[in-house]
Amino acid sequence: MRLEDIIIPKNLKNTLSYGVERAGMTTEDKVYLYSAEEVMKSSNRARAIIPTDYAILNNAMVNFDYGYSMLRSSSEGDNRVDNIDYDADLITSGISVHDTQYIVAPVMNIDESAVLAGTLNIKDISARYDVSEDDTHAVEFGEYPKTYVDNIVNKKLEELYTSGGLTPTGKAYFCGVGGDSGLTPLYNLEYMTRDNDKYVRVFSRKYDSDSILSDGTELPEEEKPFWVRVEPIEWRIMNWDNLSTMINPNGTGEDDYLELQTQYGIISGIPFYPKNEDESEACVLWQNSTIRGYLNGINVNNIKENGNPDYSAPNGGDFSIYNGGFLGEALGINLPKTAVIEESKEVIKDVVDKKKPKGYGVQVLDHPMTVREQLQFYITNGKSFMLHGPSGVGKTRRIEEADPDFTSITLRNGILPEEVIGKTIYPNNDKTKAGTWVPPAWYVSLLDKCNAEPNKNHVLFIDEITNVKPVEQSLVFHLVLNNMIGPNVGPLPENVVVVAAGNSKEESESAYTMTEPLFRRFDGHVYLKPDVHQFLEWGSEPHPKDSSRPKVHPLVANFVATYGDK
Repeated sequence: MRLEDIIIPKNLKNTLSYGVERAGMTTEDKVYLYSAEEVMKSSNRARAIIPTDYAILNNAMVNFDYGYSMLRSSSEGDNRVDNIDYDADLITSGISVHDTQYIVAPVMNIDESAVLAGTLNIKDISARYDVSEDDTHAVEFGEYPKTYVDNIVNKKLEELYTSGGLTPTGKAYFCGVGGDSGLTPLYNLEYMTRDNDKYVRVFSRKYDSDSILSDGTELPEEEKPFWVRVEPIEWRIMNWDNLSTMINPNGTGEDDYLELQTQYGIISGIPFYPKNEDESEACVLWQNSTIRGYLNGINVNNIKENGNPDYSAPNGGDFSIYNGGFLGEALGINLPKTAVIEESKEVIKDVVDKKKPKGYGVQVLDHPMTVREQLQFYITNGKSFMLHGPSGVGKTRRIEEADPDFTSITLRNGILPEEVIGKTIYPNNDKTKAGTWVPPAWYVSLLDKCNAEPNKNHVLFIDEITNVKPVEQSLVFHLVLNNMIGPNVGPLPENVVVVAAGNSKEESESAYTMTEPLFRRFDGHVYLKPDVHQFLEWGSEPHPKDSSRPKVHPLVANFVATYGDK
């Protein structure tokens, strides 16, 4: 049973005044926040939310250990939305839509069949928390950054990060918007240790003197890197009394779903709607909100459906192209739309160590995708990606199989810039006059292929990208970041897919660390490791030049099958 199949979308009201629905302004969402009207029906315990260390590091406002949680409703409009304060009191229209210091505790409804089928297991959390009698049950699934590691481990992880001793998983967590426009998505990257523990590197954003982490560490005034452990998400069952007797022996049976809210405020730093010129009542509508877009992994810019287009707003954000939003980051849902594919061993890794935990504690695929299926998915959908793995593991061969006619750029230290980005020729060598850009040979060849086959996606393969110094890496920045050779020259055709390959420092002594902006820009990362089973499976396929014999001689295959793992 897949998680995406058991989430029940909820029909939600967009309100501009307390308890009053605006006609035609309902949305249907898988993940949502409570409104003022809904939250006031809950106990104080349900309303009071404690932020995680990750939320505090991302600018959460804290008072007596509790945070100020964001709601989806606006009681008075005027560019402000409702919130719950640290004392569990409702503050109507207490948040400016532009504020980022409020925490978010996502809510979703799960079909009860998930529990009855054993997909989700209910546990009693009364011993772990000071909770009331009617608030003692929870389920655990998904994962998200949560707890600061402590000062000693933080120092060790930062040293490993600096020396290249941590492996980027290819996964990132959205943490707000910024840049000159105030609309650029910001992310925290996830890394894995040799012990397969996952952590996120966060630059602290202190709100005030109460910004203190769970171990007593007070955040510094200036931004500094903190390492946070990625942990399972705990969800409180908010409608325990209303469940069927098959789940709760004393339940009324009114609901056939579990209404779940995260035990903690796990998100902060994200505005309800970003600061910009849009000062209209549409900014306070849930349908247009940045937080709605992020939680559901959807585009809320100028909505055309699932809401009222007459009251749309332009800058909420398009989260269908960034990680799949919260559903993608935490639960592995919305993967076909993501820019950074879920870091599940079942999806991305070429080799699965049986001792490593798989996925996020829930089954999100009917079967693991093979490497060939992953590459085909990226290429067919025009998504850039990078292949990681030691020399000889078959990175180039896999690209040859996916696109036999691919165009290649092989980087090397000392490569002439004109080989990659072309050169400019000036009349009579007079640089005071306009010059003529001469494209590199690979670009001319790629254009010819794309023009000859406009309905086919063609691979531009950048090889050895990590085996050259940063100055040589910089030659391909614009190709990866902007699909152009330079700021104003060499646009790539729309049917070009940029693919890169490289080694990590652990795999090659000649490897260099890839810059973080360049790493982030790839839509996906595929990690390859030598695997006997996959080698034998590949070797048994017909040889491309002689279909009467396999790719690998049977005697060689037999030897590898016998001694390959030894």
